[in-house]
Amino acid sequence: DEVNHPPKAVINGDDTRDVVHIKVKEGEMVSINTIGTFDPDEDSLSYSWWIYPEAGTAQQCPEM
Repeated sequence: DEVNHPPKAVINGDDTRDVVHIKVKEGEMVSINTIGTFDPDEDSLSYSWWIYPEAGTAQQCPEM
């Protein structure tokens, strides 16, 4: 068929469409992986990560 299917995202092993919550302590490193993510149409994928400061409780924006 000729429709474009959405990619199947897997974040840290979670393949649901739920929000992924990660709890860390101040100064602790956070690791995010997309192992298992794929596009059913075999199109190439690219990733972008950003920090949304208003959503968290960090006093300063972490480095990425």
